[in-house]
Amino acid sequence: MFIDHPGVDWPQFLRLRDLYQLLDEWPDPRPKVLLEIGCGDGLLSSSLADYFEKVVPTEINPRATFPSLIKADAQKLPFSGNSFDAIFSSNVLEHIVDLDACLNELYRVSTNDVTMVHTMPTIWWKSLQFITHPMHLSRSLVRKFRRRRTHSPACNSRQVSTNRSDRSLTSTLKPTIHGVSKSHLDEFGSFKTNWWESRFNSNGFIVVKKTELFFHSPYRLFPYKFMKVRNALAKTYFPCVTAYWVKKKVRN
Repeated sequence: MFIDHPGVDWPQFLRLRDLYQLLDEWPDPRPKVLLEIGCGDGLLSSSLADYFEKVVPTEINPRATFPSLIKADAQKLPFSGNSFDAIFSSNVLEHIVDLDACLNELYRVSTNDVTMVHTMPTIWWKSLQFITHPMHLSRSLVRKFRRRRTHSPACNSRQVSTNRSDRSLTSTLKPTIHGVSKSHLDEFGSFKTNWWESRFNSNGFIVVKKTELFFHSPYRLFPYKFMKVRNALAKTYFPCVTAYWVKKKVRN
């Protein structure tokens, strides 16, 4: 499937592009009921609803409201056991504090033949966060300088705006930790493929397949440009997001 980008911003474009690649790979027959963990603004939920018979989107802190949304914590899901034969999340699991509790809940609410697909950033994405940060910082400084030139010192409201931009700039002086890791070093470790495979395995699942997704930096650099190059990099050595196709190991 192909997604045209007019009217869709760069982060949304990336999320939709990755999703449609995964939907193209989803084996038949299609599962009937899919649980979405961390649906955010519901952007992917509507696309999933075109593919599956029923989609149950959940989010602990929704960024939008829509009729089918269920406010729920992935560490304690409000569903009975064996309710879902498909589970999906997009860059969510790395933000969950108690990952083991979440995976145990996913095991509980899923059927024995469930197919789970979870996308997560890779160490290449984390590396790009540091490699491209000087470019991001330079761009932020230029924007800050331009804003100051257009602000009048006599206007208090504009001064408040400038102070806020100063705080925003301070937060860009160094890369931020993306997920719930305590340090960048820990996050490098937790973004490794074998780390995720080990966590799934220790909680009753097995990774049966991995799909390498789009190459991009964390800072929205050069949106919609170099698409063929990005795709080639993702398919060779530098995927920035990996999708893990996970099946359930039936416990005795």
